[in-house]
Amino acid sequence: MSDQTPSSYCVLARKYRPQTFEDLVGQEGLVRVLSHALSHNRFPHALILTGTRGVGKTTTARLVARALNCLSPQTERSAFMSACGTCPACVSSRQERDLDVIEMDAASHTGVDDVRELIEAGRYKPLQATYKVYIIDEVHMLSKSAFNALLKTLEEPPAHLKFIFATTEIHKVPETILSRCMRFDLRRINESTLAAHFATILEKEKIAVDPDALQLIARAADGSARDGLSLLDQALHVCPQGLNVDAVRRMLHLADRTQMMALFQLLVAGQPADALTLFQELFASGVAPLEILSELLSLTHWLSLLKSAPALAEKTLCREEERTQGIALSSSLSVPILARFWQILLKGYQEAKSAPQTQHACEMVLIRLAHVAALPTPAELIDSLQQDPLQSDMPTPALGAPKAPLPQAAPPEFIPPSLKEAAPAPAGAPMPESFEDLVSLVTSKDIALGEHVRCDVRPISYEKGRLFFNPGPNAPRLLASKLRANLEEWTGAPWQIEIKDENGTASLAQIQEENRERLLEKALDDPLVKATLDTFPLARIDSFDGAPIMMKKGA
Repeated sequence: MSDQTPSSYCVLARKYRPQTFEDLVGQEGLVRVLSHALSHNRFPHALILTGTRGVGKTTTARLVARALNCLSPQTERSAFMSACGTCPACVSSRQERDLDVIEMDAASHTGVDDVRELIEAGRYKPLQATYKVYIIDEVHMLSKSAFNALLKTLEEPPAHLKFIFATTEIHKVPETILSRCMRFDLRRINESTLAAHFATILEKEKIAVDPDALQLIARAADGSARDGLSLLDQALHVCPQGLNVDAVRRMLHLADRTQMMALFQLLVAGQPADALTLFQELFASGVAPLEILSELLSLTHWLSLLKSAPALAEKTLCREEERTQGIALSSSLSVPILARFWQILLKGYQEAKSAPQTQHACEMVLIRLAHVAALPTPAELIDSLQQDPLQSDMPTPALGAPKAPLPQAAPPEFIPPSLKEAAPAPAGAPMPESFEDLVSLVTSKDIALGEHVRCDVRPISYEKGRLFFNPGPNAPRLLASKLRANLEEWTGAPWQIEIKDENGTASLAQIQEENRERLLEKALDDPLVKATLDTFPLARIDSFDGAPIMMKKGA
């Protein structure tokens, strides 16, 4: 009979918490920097550790505190300057009775009074160690007044005082605090590193290792060692005799990657009935509908990497048969089709999350994908429109009819720009004979610029390729330079356009308005027009030959 009581059980996350810098998983860069600072006695008076949950912020803070107060000489310590673990300071720290290392949870000590007590106690020198170390976890939860009370001491602390902060939400920490700390960002731990770490733990626990099951747990951990160890603990309760990939998949409510590839292939082939049947089988086996869409998104991303960046895709953990099947599947798809699937899945996932019936919403997303997969890409539509229907032997498909997936064309052979035939230069517009012709040319090319030339240019003299003018009050500041650049581009000839202080003639808009006013006066003197206006008092003359009377800018 075992003498171990139920209360003595320790979860894996606590049992295998790193005890030295060498035990930290996935934070090699951080360990190198901290070790260098410790070995050269250049450790800052305050540092802040930030990162997502479960990557080792609090553990690192405790290891740093132990290394700072370790009484053994540096020559007797490891290459990474970890605490020796045998000196009186290390022993008291391991037994959690070290009075020189104070660990405070800012979530439950948020007020200014808590910080004042901490500062007051910090004035006294350590009892047996070299430094008095304050570890404040989740520091972003301190109140504004508590942060302000900490500023002065944090900027100029006593020589024996060290601060170590940890937070998951660095953006909530005031800039005045950040500027007084050395910041370290703990990165997410990649899947392969987590899987190897879990395998080492299972070997120590003398439990059979299933690499496929560890890959699923490492992927579900999302870069967090603590989350992964919690899932591993749960999996060992589900499979006490040893991990089983099918049991772990059911525990995580995941679908088999092979089944997801089969579902993906059915969607690409435009077979909604078979795809929905497989979806319902997965749902009946315990896989959540949203998890199916999430797996399809992950699969689409992986296939896109295989298509565009195979070296990055090789780093993804998967079984060899899955990799072989994925390579074959990605080679039959184009990037536009994968991008289309990604957009529809991403939007469909958000819709399904807010839908009253998640299963029905996910089924609608799959139906949409199956029908969209049969549609041509924009590039294929352009190619089909550019083909001569009289020379094409292929019948024109009916609108909306499903089509077989088009084979991927081989990329065209690259031709250096120096060997390409120069494209014939476009023929320039003819040189305007008069200023009115110039206005017509500019208006035909750029309506806004033409309106400025018509209304704001008061010409002094005009010849082919040369224009001197006096600008109107509403003329843009760079009208001359913009007009010259455009005319040279349109006509293919050099132009000289200058602004003069001399008085020019009226603008073309003023001349046109004066002409219309004369025509209006002449029309009003016509007996027939007079009789018409007398008969119909509300009638008015709006235009002559379709041209409106009021042509002033802004009218």
